[in-house]
Amino acid sequence: FKDSDQKPFSKMREVLQTPFLVWHVVAGAFFLVIVAIYLLRTGNSVPGLVSAWEIKLREFLSSWLYVRPRTKEFLIGYPLMLLLLYFGYAHQKLPLLFLGIIGQISVVNTYAHLHTPLGISFLRTVHGLWLGILLGLLLLLVVKFATAVVIRRLNK
Repeated sequence: FKDSDQKPFSKMREVLQTPFLVWHVVAGAFFLVIVAIYLLRTGNSVPGLVSAWEIKLREFLSSWLYVRPRTKEFLIGYPLMLLLLYFGYAHQKLPLLFLGIIGQISVVNTYAHLHTPLGISFLRTVHGLWLGILLGLLLLLVVKFATAVVIRRLNK
């Protein structure tokens, strides 16, 4: 507000009267769904929240990798952080940063379990990192392709 000649309340009124675009609603809904899933799933203590496909995925990853990475880490955190790093940070991308931090929080939580041997935690971190980077690259390709399609359609 220092750069503006307007009073804080009139500036706030102006911001509150700004119309929503469709992508604002879609992005907000996506963000809220991810946050809700993250909060509900923390600790996996609520019965019925782990779906059958996720249990099968966990079993597959455990048998294939010996130690499965944390799901939030490689499915949400690292891919979104990679997307943010590719496109560069701007204040408009703050929700993407918050979602990307989930991966880093998950790593800290991995090492906070004192009953888990350090080697297992390290292996879990490495698996989460490479799987997250792989999925992040796939996400980046999808975003770039979708953006190109939208731009092409808008130019027609």
